[in-house]
Amino acid sequence: MEEENRIKVENVCMFYEIDPAFIYTLDESGLIEIIHIADDEFITVQALNRLEKFMRLHQDLHINAGGIEAVDYLLQKIIMMQKEITGLRNRLKIYE
Repeated sequence: MEEENRIKVENVCMFYEIDPAFIYTLDESGLIEIIHIADDEFITVQALNRLEKFMRLHQDLHINAGGIEAVDYLLQKIIMMQKEITGLRNRLKIYE
């Protein structure tokens, strides 16, 4: 993985002013992935969007890691169902 595609966890924590324990909890839950290289810990640039969403849930709505995991699961389920509905609508158009 190229260096420009990852950011140190400590830099993310300083920028967003969050506790590193929050990121480690998300990693343990499987919501984001921490990449360990030598003694440094990184997250990918792509994971930042998810991290920001999880931070808003945690800070604004006071949802804990377990709740964030449930919300993320339900949101993913909604996205899958929306794709399925779109596919079914497209199939129905053939018969109209």
